[in-house]
Parts: sequence; C-alpha cells; structure tokens
Amino acid sequence: MIILVGVDGSETALRAAKKAATLASALEAELHILSAGACQIK
Repeated sequence: MIILVGVDGSETALRAAKKAATLASALEAELHILSAGACQIK
C-alpha cells in the first residue's frame, strides 16, 4: 500500500503530512510526499 500526501509548505499541509506519516506507520505502508509550489515562467 502507498499513501500519497501533497504539501505546499502551509501549516495545514504539514499537519496532513504528519497524519499521513502516522497512518503509514500504523499500516506499514510506503509514504510518498509530493511537494508543490508556485513558480513563474517567463
């Protein structure tokens, strides 16, 4: 089983990542963290 959680640096996303880590540990699952941010393309 793989658990995927997205983070963008916000407090809400960081809390979600911590909860996902706890869940992954309990389920002996892989945890994948996807980081996202804004960028400007010129």
